[in-house]
Amino acid sequence: MLRRSIYKTPAQLRAMVEPGLITAAALDAVRALAAPGVTTLEL
Repeated sequence: MLRRSIYKTPAQLRAMVEPGLITAAALDAVRALAAPGVTTLEL
């Protein structure tokens, strides 16, 4: 299998920051609501 390094430009890295923050906030919100007996639909 050919391995190749993929480098991101500074602009590409900056473009990834906001989606990462949104994802982190969504996961934090779900984690706060998760408890035994809570269904995925309720989350």
